Amino acid sequence: MIVAKFNGRHDNLGDRLIFSCLCEELAKHQELYILGEEKLPYAKSALRLRQALLKIAKRRLMGERSFFFHPPGARFLPKMPVKETFGSRLQDRFVLMFLRLFQCPIHITGISIGQEFDANHYKRFSSIGVRDNRSKSLLSKHVNTVSLCPDMAFLQPAKPPKINQSHVALSFRDETPDDNYSSAYKDILAKAIKVVTEYFVAEGTSASFFSNVDEDGPFNRQLAGDLELENVSYRTDRPDDLDYARFFLNDGIAVSNRLHVLLPAMSEGLFPIALVSEKHHKIIDLFTTFGFDRHLIYAEQEAEVIERQLRNLLADREQIQEQNYKKLIGLRSQTQTYIENILTNLKKPEACIQSRPT
Repeated sequence: MIVAKFNGRHDNLGDRLIFSCLCEELAKHQELYILGEEKLPYAKSALRLRQALLKIAKRRLMGERSFFFHPPGARFLPKMPVKETFGSRLQDRFVLMFLRLFQCPIHITGISIGQEFDANHYKRFSSIGVRDNRSKSLLSKHVNTVSLCPDMAFLQPAKPPKINQSHVALSFRDETPDDNYSSAYKDILAKAIKVVTEYFVAEGTSASFFSNVDEDGPFNRQLAGDLELENVSYRTDRPDDLDYARFFLNDGIAVSNRLHVLLPAMSEGLFPIALVSEKHHKIIDLFTTFGFDRHLIYAEQEAEVIERQLRNLLADREQIQEQNYKKLIGLRSQTQTYIENILTNLKKPEACIQSRPT
């Protein structure tokens, strides 16, 4: 039996995507229950905490093992020790003791960490799957349960490259944790977005902005309006049903600083361009770890440098996308094997994972 917990961010399509991908894969192996009130298509049912603990205990007394999966990503993992209320601290300790007593390991997959993190918090996990080499190096200094594990979005089946489609989909966040939510980042990014969008329009390509998270809506709407270009628009719809095949049907290129815009776009055969700041480690580290670093364009660069990078990238587009397609197939297989290894109690779940796959 497997119990998985969602972080509650229904407005964030990236969080929903990686949790859905994880749960769909887990359900292939054992009965899956969701902790909370929500029922998912591939889960047997939703359980409240008390129900989940009782079911875990009952299964263990019957000689069966259970597994608990924390939400993927790292949104709610503490950067520093948190002052909890007495009640919250007591409940947390009780749950951890209960799970240890009934030999139910806690796992977390496909996360990344920043420079600051509460190392003690990670000691509760039996396995920690980090999605880049930098996170692995930082966290391995404090706990010995860290392995390399691709992002859960790589569980999406890869589609053949859409080499002949040129319409550009753009989606951005105006602040990032890696940039300390600085307002200065927004101005730098907006200038770089203007350079990129005008480059594509000059090449005869149309483009549309959209928001992948509710909070991104005003920024993307403003970007589309401020450009005042005939072939640039704002899409009011978004892939709320996680049907990226439908959403990206007419798109050939995706430009974003949202990881979970870029990864599903790649899986749907689009050509990704990660327009990010030089501090945006979450995307930079993942792309570098798995060999997609050529797609990184830094917003701080001069317009001429950005245009030259775009020109060089697009000149090799067909070859690059064929290489990406093969990498995506390999990463999906590696992620599936990683999860299977956890559930079969193998000591090294990352045995199959290659950084920079060929």
